[in-house]
Amino acid sequence: MSNLVSSQSNNVVDNNVDIVICADRSGSMIDQGDAPSEGMYGFLKNQQQLANGKTKVNIITFDNTIENPWSTNNLKHCELPSLNDIKRWMTPRNTTKLIDTSIKCLVDQEQRSKNMKRIFVCITDGFDNESVAKTEDLHEKIDKARNDGVTCIFLAANQDAITSGEQFGFDPNFCLSTSSTQPSSIRRAYRSCSNIISRTLTQNDCSGFTQLERDYSAPPSIQNSIHDFDFDFDFDFDFCDNSGKELYESQSGDEPKKPLDFPCKY
Repeated sequence: MSNLVSSQSNNVVDNNVDIVICADRSGSMIDQGDAPSEGMYGFLKNQQQLANGKTKVNIITFDNTIENPWSTNNLKHCELPSLNDIKRWMTPRNTTKLIDTSIKCLVDQEQRSKNMKRIFVCITDGFDNESVAKTEDLHEKIDKARNDGVTCIFLAANQDAITSGEQFGFDPNFCLSTSSTQPSSIRRAYRSCSNIISRTLTQNDCSGFTQLERDYSAPPSIQNSIHDFDFDFDFDFDFCDNSGKELYESQSGDEPKKPLDFPCKY
């Protein structure tokens, strides 16, 4: 049996860090159902468990408008939004202002937390059809951010995330493709994103997504070529004990949690 493994172990994030999640909610996202909301909810829960210190988080949603429905200056001790809240914020509508939103997020984050570790995550399923700024403008901003030490992550469905991300200036090692039609793939992409952030903050690991994470978050056609079984499960993250051994896999519905037989990678 093969699956993604957790990066939680005993590590906690002891940095002062500013995390921005820039999430597409344009009309084309409707094919993804509740999976983006569930993925974000699981991501926030996981990062809260790992946080230790001053962790700022801003959730930015965009279609043809830009909204900041939730933020905190202390993730460790805040009350997280409910899943229903996130579903409301992520309800698909309208067109896609990807470039303008990303540029604004990067500028605002720099002004807010210039002397903190910064992480910028952009999540989309399509292409910009609304922005005033151009691809090269975002490329310039991403280049500057990366040169300033910002970890920039690009998650994309319905496209080659590496090719699209490179056009915007993202490091291809930090670009991840997923599927818009397979909920488990989308939730796994959020899980992989949480893993890479945890490694970056606790281990100063700048190598990007592992091949295991790419396989885990890949569109179904790729997953099926790797795995000969169905391991779809809900948005709850897996758990590790202190020895790094995987204990349980979260299951959908009312099924009991099942023990896993492989070790945690991180």
